[in-house]
Amino acid sequence: EALRHCLADERTYRVARDNCIEVLFDIYRQDVYESHGFMTSAANQLVRYTTSLERDRLAEQIRTLMTKAGGSVRQSYGKFLLDLQKEILGDEAYLHTCREAGLTSYLIDRLLALCHSDEAARETQSIENEDQFLGLVNLFMHHKQNVMAERLVKAGRIEKPTGPVREGWKKSVQSVQAT
Repeated sequence: EALRHCLADERTYRVARDNCIEVLFDIYRQDVYESHGFMTSAANQLVRYTTSLERDRLAEQIRTLMTKAGGSVRQSYGKFLLDLQKEILGDEAYLHTCREAGLTSYLIDRLLALCHSDEAARETQSIENEDQFLGLVNLFMHHKQNVMAERLVKAGRIEKPTGPVREGWKKSVQSVQAT
């Protein structure tokens, strides 16, 4: 809370601001690996209270860390980077960051928002996890791309779903067929 107050006041002495940013970023980095529940709060404070110059410096640090990370850690850094630079990041840079960080749903959502449904479908076809695939099909439907969603479902991506996946698949098919 004290760190937030320090950053919230842009008149705070530069060295104090830099120290607050460093501490919050250290909390974020540590929590990416240990999950104590501080990561989201630290990231939100850094996004909300830092200046554009401070966000640029953080973005460079995050990019460096992201190239060295893998899996969910890389995705966490990617999400933080997208949030940190949401005001200045162009579409191509956004898509590049999504691909680099493995943020498939963010990628598909942006492609669909940009009306690049064929590219979004190609990206979706490479997904092997059935739950993730169904989530992406739902994104197509959310973006009123029901015909493309139907093609994806009918392409046989889910051969014999079971349990919760089967129920999600049924709902996706019914929703696509209802349109």
